[in-house]
Amino acid sequence: MASESDPKDAPGTDPDLTLLAKWREGDRDAGGKLLARYFKNLRTYFIQRIPEEDPEDLIQDTFRRMIEARDRFEGRSSFKTYLFNIAKNVYRETLRSKYRHGGAFDPVRESTAEATGRSQSSIVAEAERTQLMLDSLRALPAEQQDLLELFHFYECTINEIAELFEIAVGTAKSRLRAARERLAKIVIERFASDATHSDDSILEDLGKARDAIWRGQLRKLAGDED
Repeated sequence: MASESDPKDAPGTDPDLTLLAKWREGDRDAGGKLLARYFKNLRTYFIQRIPEEDPEDLIQDTFRRMIEARDRFEGRSSFKTYLFNIAKNVYRETLRSKYRHGGAFDPVRESTAEATGRSQSSIVAEAERTQLMLDSLRALPAEQQDLLELFHFYECTINEIAELFEIAVGTAKSRLRAARERLAKIVIERFASDATHSDDSILEDLGKARDAIWRGQLRKLAGDED
């Protein structure tokens, strides 16, 4: 049972912002709770994108940047949006510095697999259907992968996604729709030998399997459960 001081007991308040305010006032326990709340989600986020890297190092870099900028956060967006924006920058900078040697990486056109040079054929050959879905997600351009996972797996709202990518809500909706359609085509291509499904039926299957695959299997495959 939550204690009387639990932020969740205060109606109409954002528990993340409540913890952040206490942290700013010198309450280190509040800061620890806030960071612990997002540790597992950030670990999954980085493992899914660049599994070749140590996720703890990337999480530490994300938290370090967040702490350095903590007092400049004005609360205009949710804390989750703010934190994932930092994580997104850490992820893309890692691709540029380690896999492109400081060169350009275009998240609109390039996939994570293209940037890292990670072989997909060996994974697909051994994978079950759930692993194929993860592999197909990584084959998307990085921005589309972000859109799908933030919305379906991390439960960010359309408004939060629009804030995160600095685009209009309508634009966020259309890009999310396009990302779903592209993912469906990739899945069909990788099941080409025995695929009998149309694009529409693949999208329907993705919708039905969404909770089981992305919120259940994905956490297990990414090592999110102890």
